[in-house]
Amino acid sequence: MIARDGELPKGLSRTEWKDATNGLILTAALVVLVTLFFDLSGIAMMGSAAFLLVYAAVNAGHLRVLDQTGASAIIVWLSLVTCLVMFAILGVYTYQQQPAAIAALVIIAAASFAAEALYRRWTGRVIKDIA
Repeated sequence: MIARDGELPKGLSRTEWKDATNGLILTAALVVLVTLFFDLSGIAMMGSAAFLLVYAAVNAGHLRVLDQTGASAIIVWLSLVTCLVMFAILGVYTYQQQPAAIAALVIIAAASFAAEALYRRWTGRVIKDIA
C-alpha cells in the first residue's frame, strides 16, 4: 500500500507470484536471513529496540502538536524520556548478551536511513510537513 501511494518504489507493489507483491517477497526474504543468523532472543531484542525508538519518535512528534491535542506536556516528556532510557538499558543488556544483535541493529538502521536518503535524492521526494 505504501508503494502504491508513491512512498516507496512502484515496483514493490507489483504482484509477482500468486497474490504476493515484490515488497512482501523482499520482506519475507529479509526475515528469513535474519532468522538464519540470530537466535530468537536476539531477534526479540532487536524488535523491542525498534519499537522503543518508534515510540520515542511518536512522543517527540507529539511534542510538536501539544496545543492541538491538549495533552499534558509533562506526561509526553516522561514518556519520551522513559522510552529513551529503556532503549539505553536494553542496549546495554543486549550488548552483554547478544553483541551481534547490536551490530545488526546499527547496520540495519544505518542501511534504512541510507536507503531513504538515496530514494529521496533519486525521486526528488520530500517529506511533507503536516504540522
